[in-house]
Amino acid sequence: MRFVTHGDHGNRSLMLIHGMANSSDLFDEILPYLRDYYVIVCELDGHSRTEDRTFISISDSCRKIEQYVQKNLNGKLYGLLGFSLGGSIAT
Repeated sequence: MRFVTHGDHGNRSLMLIHGMANSSDLFDEILPYLRDYYVIVCELDGHSRTEDRTFISISDSCRKIEQYVQKNLNGKLYGLLGFSLGGSIAT
């Protein structure tokens, strides 16, 4: 899984997770409206622009996201938004 960040790391963090039939490109058009946030866009395994990895499971994706938040955001995430498969992961 790849995490693509946008904005000032000092702002409140907002993570976006795309759905199964999409890629993280889904969020490209809304990023300019999220300037007040530090946006982390997840590129799920099997859906990445640059990585060739197989999607294993929702629990595997959850584990990777939790590890990212612990390591890079001191365990704190202001908001989480997921669509379709991303919604299942967010839940």
